Amino acid sequence: MYLFFIKIEGMPQQRAKLTLEDIFLHKKFEAETLVPFPETLPESAKEIIEKFLGHAIDANHCYWNTDKTCLLFKNHIEPIYRRSTKEHVFILQTVTATIRSVHSEKVMHATFSPDGKKIAYVLDNNLFVFFWEEKNTVQVTDDGQWNNIINGNCDWVYEEEFGFSQAFQWSPNSEMLAFYRFDESRVKEYSFPIYDDAYNQTYTYKYPKAGEQNSEVEIRCFHIEKQQTTRFSTVSNGGYIPKIAWSPENKLNIFHLNRHQNELNIWQHDPLSPLREIFYSEKNERYIDLTGDWHFLSENQLIFTSEKSGFRNIYWQKTDKTEIALTKNVFELRQIVTVDPKNGWIYFTAAFPNPMENQLFVVDFNGKQKQLSEKSGWNEAHFHQILDKIVIENSNIRTPTTAEQFQIILDNGAQLPQLQYEKTVLDNTELNKKLSQYALSQPIFTQIPTTENKYINAWMLLPADFDENRQYPVLCCNYGGPGSQMVLDKYGTIATWQHFFSQQGFILVCADNTGTGGRGQDFKKKTYLQLGKLEIEDQILTAQHIAQLPYVDADRIGHFGWSFGGFMSCLAVTKGAPIFQYAIAVAPVTSWKYYDTIYTERYMRTPDENPEGYAQNAPFAYLDNMKGKLLLIHGSADDNVHLQHSMQLSKQLIEQKIPFEMAVYSDKNHRINGGNTPFHLWEKISEWLLKNS
Repeated sequence: MYLFFIKIEGMPQQRAKLTLEDIFLHKKFEAETLVPFPETLPESAKEIIEKFLGHAIDANHCYWNTDKTCLLFKNHIEPIYRRSTKEHVFILQTVTATIRSVHSEKVMHATFSPDGKKIAYVLDNNLFVFFWEEKNTVQVTDDGQWNNIINGNCDWVYEEEFGFSQAFQWSPNSEMLAFYRFDESRVKEYSFPIYDDAYNQTYTYKYPKAGEQNSEVEIRCFHIEKQQTTRFSTVSNGGYIPKIAWSPENKLNIFHLNRHQNELNIWQHDPLSPLREIFYSEKNERYIDLTGDWHFLSENQLIFTSEKSGFRNIYWQKTDKTEIALTKNVFELRQIVTVDPKNGWIYFTAAFPNPMENQLFVVDFNGKQKQLSEKSGWNEAHFHQILDKIVIENSNIRTPTTAEQFQIILDNGAQLPQLQYEKTVLDNTELNKKLSQYALSQPIFTQIPTTENKYINAWMLLPADFDENRQYPVLCCNYGGPGSQMVLDKYGTIATWQHFFSQQGFILVCADNTGTGGRGQDFKKKTYLQLGKLEIEDQILTAQHIAQLPYVDADRIGHFGWSFGGFMSCLAVTKGAPIFQYAIAVAPVTSWKYYDTIYTERYMRTPDENPEGYAQNAPFAYLDNMKGKLLLIHGSADDNVHLQHSMQLSKQLIEQKIPFEMAVYSDKNHRINGGNTPFHLWEKISEWLLKNS
């Protein structure tokens, strides 16, 4: 049913208004964050470290070895890409109260072995092992070279699209170190300037665009005692190795994914012999959406999730390779939170009872399942290391996060755990007090009808001083990419800047179009081979429905988006004309030909295989339609969605004599952050909107 419910009474009156300074400079409305079950540093260790560094130490940058005889801590952390950093790394030997450097230079991924006696790290694209008791370092590889060979760290596209940067893993017995070797010598380079007051510098790195050559990837294994390296799986341009994982029996599992990403094979290797076998296989007619939900148990058993039933569910592959579906839900599993093999329990969260919520469940190895979280809205779970306690964070779209700690006890009736309340560990009291002083309207959930009697979920935020007898401009805020969700019953779903614009007299709307997550694989994968087509059609339908509301000015409907959302904004003001009269596109994709291999080809295949899909769903194809106003915003040092995207679009706009405005932020990456930049960015957006809406 299509219904906007407008509750006028109780709208906040005569309260303070938000300012961009308070939001982005003073960060006045940031919520408290929870560090569940924190392991505090002993005061003696803390004093030694802080005296050595000359400043306070962040406990989140400290890591104990197994028997707590050695503490690793990091300093001067320097970000590289989205998930990678390098830093100075030191160790404190607790028995002698002495500190020494792991290496004189900044290193990456310093990680203890399970026995706590060794530290592996990456320096200059090579892998090293430091024996801290003997004060001895072994160099595992020596062929590492920038923009050529990488050992133990990911290349750019693996880090961005497979979600990890550390490309090595210790075996459970600490005797072996499995690692990736990337040969990116044949991958094409992308460059952008870093501006200074002389001749500028040029940053050049390997970035494979859709249809181009990827790195050749090989998995190797270094045997610590023998000081020998064994070569295992290799893939070249024909596929990927998105994951490696050791089983408890010290067997190495190597995931192979073909380039179309619709065939997965897990090869299990005995690293001490030439034996290997396919441990698991899966195919999908469109693509396999690989997650981190792969848990190797003893006796070569595997707990994993798959969308093979149409919704993501949990499966158990037993020792004899038989497979059992432990859940058979027709709602979407979001993730396995943890596996308790001792009790035979698997904890997971799911989009239940609707796609906007997140609830905690448990299932045992017999398929008995029950819901553990009791509060509606969004629930996230954090387990104590020995799985005897749990903290559940809860929030909803209107209420900041609270968190409660529970003891996990056995439910003797169903042989499943139940939760016994212990204490509240987070309540965000101060934030609630602040928010009560401001005139903030409350968001409304609704559904937008689409074709074939279907619907999409949406939220709507009215102006704080809403008057049903007035007409207001509308700003549709959208991301819309595969598997994403922006319509959630979760605090933070409505950003403070969105409340700011509602106070400026805008109605804000967000709709999760076809292709987004939480509703099963058919809804998500319907956009296969045609990214942008169904997504923008849903956004156009949303705008058309909103335009019919009596309090909406149908001639003042616009679109805002960032990254994939920026792609949608460009389509909104072109293909979506005339219903969309203005758009702000931040760091937009303007053609999937310019974006990376792994992401783009997962949904589109290559440009040679799918030329129509690439051409017909890019904003370039609809520039003749454009009648509205467009603001393009991009960071000049965006290593993810290159400035090339906005520049190529701007060239075509100029060629066709179409007016637009553009802002480029020098040396800023995809997030366009740091210092006063966010304030400047949002002030520009605010001024442009008030002038052009």
